[in-house]
Amino acid sequence: MGVARYRTYACSLNLLPRREFDKINLSALQGDHQVVATATRGLVAFRSGRVDEGRASYLQAIEMAGQYEQRLRAMATIYYAREEMLASTTEAIKAMELANDVSKGIKDAVFREVFQRELGSKNEKVSSVPR
Repeated sequence: MGVARYRTYACSLNLLPRREFDKINLSALQGDHQVVATATRGLVAFRSGRVDEGRASYLQAIEMAGQYEQRLRAMATIYYAREEMLASTTEAIKAMELANDVSKGIKDAVFREVFQRELGSKNEKVSSVPR
């Protein structure tokens, strides 16, 4: 699954109202489409202020993505960490560490660009936070 397709799902939130997204039967989707839709459900929840629901959806998507290419799982962790950081939750550091761990070893230039764009400056701030 390409980065562009994942990003298209996420960016479509500006065009697709939540009530329309909620009409999608996620169980009817197959393969990596179900992973992407589940992660997108997490994004919608986070942006709607339903942090716990968003976290649960992202973590479900990350688990589901484990049976596909590492890049899909890494993309889900990047966007999950971004949402935790934007929501300033207590799970933000743990989410950022997960994104760093899952993304290790992926050398693809486009992927690294997405990682840097979404988490680069945030990642530097997290690494300086005492634990």
